[in-house]
Amino acid sequence: MQIYRQSSIQMNYKQQQGVTLVIGLALLLVLALISHSSAEIGLNNEKVAHNTKLILEAEQAALSANQQAFETTNYINEALRYIDEPQFDAWPEYDLDTRQTHQIATAKLSVSRVALKGYSLNSGQSVKQVLLEVDSTAEINNRVDRRVAQGWIRVGAN
Repeated sequence: MQIYRQSSIQMNYKQQQGVTLVIGLALLLVLALISHSSAEIGLNNEKVAHNTKLILEAEQAALSANQQAFETTNYINEALRYIDEPQFDAWPEYDLDTRQTHQIATAKLSVSRVALKGYSLNSGQSVKQVLLEVDSTAEINNRVDRRVAQGWIRVGAN
């Protein structure tokens, strides 16, 4: 009896002819492709999140540079020295400390005389409003670059 069982088991192995192996390998291949695409999606999302973080850091550094430049009286006075020079384009530019080793921030101050809406000038009067602009840029890791321009108008300047 026992011999009969062994021979029938051997006969079943011969009849399968590797179909189970092929199906198993096909399922393994499908699982490998799914896991690979999941890993790719995860890596791409990580790169996008990192780049977004760098962009926000650069924008914050540029805004900080603007604020720092507007608070520094020497920078403003230096820019005001050139207000009456026509066609002047060599405005002073300053490197600012961002307290981060991987960030570089610079600010360029410029001034111009402007006339505000609703104000009229009599003959012989000069424009009494001064527009002070700071154009700052911040760069992170020599890759991400952001630029922020802000301005304030001071009324009553000659």
